[in-house]
Amino acid sequence: MAGKPKYGQAIRAAVLGDIRDGMPISTAATKHNIPRPTVQHWVRETGDKGKQQVSSGPKDLGAPADPLDVPVDRREQDGSCSIVTADRPRRLDEMYELFGIDPAQWVCTHLRANEWEGFYRLRAEDGHRKVKLWQTRAIFKRVLDGLMEQQLAEWLKQHTKPLAAGRIRRLGKAEGPNVNIVWGFWDAHIGMHAWNQEVREDFSLGIAVNRCKNSVDDMVRRLEGKRIEAIHSPVGNDFMHFDSVRNTTTFGTHHLDCDSRYAKVYVAGLEVLIYMVERALQIADRVVLYYVPGNHDYTTAFTMIAALNQRFIQEPRVEVRMGAEPNKVITFGTTFIGLDHGNNVRDRMYETLFSSNPDTKQAWAMATWKEVQIGHTHQRKEHMFKGVTPCNGFLVRTNPSLSNVDYWHHSQALTGEPVKSVEAWEYEDHGYVGSHVTWARDDERPQG
Repeated sequence: MAGKPKYGQAIRAAVLGDIRDGMPISTAATKHNIPRPTVQHWVRETGDKGKQQVSSGPKDLGAPADPLDVPVDRREQDGSCSIVTADRPRRLDEMYELFGIDPAQWVCTHLRANEWEGFYRLRAEDGHRKVKLWQTRAIFKRVLDGLMEQQLAEWLKQHTKPLAAGRIRRLGKAEGPNVNIVWGFWDAHIGMHAWNQEVREDFSLGIAVNRCKNSVDDMVRRLEGKRIEAIHSPVGNDFMHFDSVRNTTTFGTHHLDCDSRYAKVYVAGLEVLIYMVERALQIADRVVLYYVPGNHDYTTAFTMIAALNQRFIQEPRVEVRMGAEPNKVITFGTTFIGLDHGNNVRDRMYETLFSSNPDTKQAWAMATWKEVQIGHTHQRKEHMFKGVTPCNGFLVRTNPSLSNVDYWHHSQALTGEPVKSVEAWEYEDHGYVGSHVTWARDDERPQG
């Protein structure tokens, strides 16, 4: 025996009347405390005939609760932006443009279009009719929340104030021939997280900072007393593990294993670079910084070298080369050294890259020692390419790394070298003469 209907005709008529007058199905269901699937069934079952059965005629009650083509911006309340349209849902780029959202400040974490049919008066001269409506709703999140952005800005103002010229003096007495040193953080991956139970070794922001600063102190002790004309240091090369609040690489889409927030990691990384430059000034006549972006930190590396430029803008012993090209060139005497991260160019093609570039081809042709330094693979190696007589060919030198590996690289057996290190390469005017190695040391450093 069939049971009695749960809802009477009066309730059914009231619900359908509200929908006929333009109320969304979900709103009508909530208003009358009826499950939405039940209301949807009534609408499908009733159709156009139902309009005549539940009421003598449509009423013009104006716009529905969510009016058409009116942007509703609630980013400061719950992060949402929404709009109801009658032609089609809106794309993400249209939402950015419609609401005047700066993608450098806001990132979309959720985009959804809801679709329903309702009785709605599209134009004043029309009666109510059944139309299809779309509500496009996007959830946005600040790249940096307001407080974090303010704190980062204040920190940068405080710590990148121009350093007065001559404040940092050289240590001790320098002896021996003039040399140039190429030394920097290749693939430090500041901000990466690794758990020993997954990859056999822990790695965190604190460990990375300690390793970097300890390596600076150890390298300064090894180089102290040499007559260093200049220390050449690339900035970038995956120094940062991730490039934004999305916790992804610059061009990547999958989330990385990250330790802490972007702003906190950024501040820690910039502190390390400032420390490295100021310590290098104690043992060298000059420090030259080069923007060499990696695949993890293409954008962040540029902002960091820009901050370093501001920090040392009054120090004539510091030179910053911020050109947008991803590879750079060092020349002195008859030595040619190219700098590149190594993720895009095959080793053999560096000869073509530098010998065909109008800005570098003459220096390449005149050099008696040609070398390209790269990173990316976290493994120290050298590959000498033979040249045509009487040229001596050129060397591609891959630098080691201080960082451990995250879970994904470990699962792919891309574990790099078991002992992590930094190497400083020493040159005289005619070419390479030796190197100095510091091994990863995780000793806790005094705070403050």
